[in-house]
Amino acid sequence: MDAYFQDENANSELLGKQFEEAKNEPGLKHDLNKKWGEVLNAHSPEIDLKHILHKILFNIDPTEEKPHMPKTRQLYARLSKIAAILVLPLLALSAFLVLDKSYSPLQFSEIIAPKGEKAQFILPDGSTGYLNSGSTLKYAYPFQKNRTVELRGEGFFDVVKDKMAFTVQVQGMKVEVHGTRFNVCAYDDDPDIVTTLEEGSVSVTSNTSSKEVKISPGQQAVFSKADNKTTTRDVDPDLYVSWKDNMLKLQDAPFADVVKKMERWYDVRIILDNKLRHTQHYTMTIKTESLREMLDLMVVTTPMRYKVEKDIVYITPKSNMPMK
Repeated sequence: MDAYFQDENANSELLGKQFEEAKNEPGLKHDLNKKWGEVLNAHSPEIDLKHILHKILFNIDPTEEKPHMPKTRQLYARLSKIAAILVLPLLALSAFLVLDKSYSPLQFSEIIAPKGEKAQFILPDGSTGYLNSGSTLKYAYPFQKNRTVELRGEGFFDVVKDKMAFTVQVQGMKVEVHGTRFNVCAYDDDPDIVTTLEEGSVSVTSNTSSKEVKISPGQQAVFSKADNKTTTRDVDPDLYVSWKDNMLKLQDAPFADVVKKMERWYDVRIILDNKLRHTQHYTMTIKTESLREMLDLMVVTTPMRYKVEKDIVYITPKSNMPMK
């Protein structure tokens, strides 16, 4: 037992000596006040939290240990002081993060529209829109110096006006706006990226060129992936944005284009005989009709037959396959 107290006293004296050498209370108070003031002045000058620091310093060493205090109590008191000093940097860091409103770690969000379905979204700035079948939209939030989203597939955007530009980044190019309604179709397997403007104004820029191509309402910018060139043309925007209202409108569309749109609309694979790819053009609107209903309507006007096997549709010239 005596050996225990001797060791304890020795440890107590050693810790006490280290504490007295390290703490240098006037200097400690000065340094802490200085650091604390830097945090307050740099990140939230209108808030005065110095009274918290004073309270911490007071609690570290309100009085010296009394001579009659038991050795174990003295050791505990000194360890508490050291622990309090070690906690101060953590408190200062916490105050920095709380008071520094500019510190906001970026987070990332991804919106997915499964094949055969559509998804509606609201962005952090209040902009809204829709994703078409098999599309994804990625963005970092909160928006900082710009409003940038990354699109794969097709999306319709209704962008709120803001001093920060709104950018849709797609494969090979970007679309920049400030406040407008427009549609971007940028599926990976499509040869072109098509931007259709309904309202406002947008500019389209290729990743390989700094030249901007601006379009007005009722116009379309078509970016060719093959030659990295952008052309413009006048269109009826409703034909390209009606999908968001659960209508698929086609006007004088080649058979091959109709098949591609129907694949995404119904989430099926359609194998079209090459002899039929350019033989027919369609003008029609698909609303609530089922896949078989639409195929039956096409059979009436087209010399074709079809067969459905699970989620694959085979379309051939009328003479090559027995009826469905």
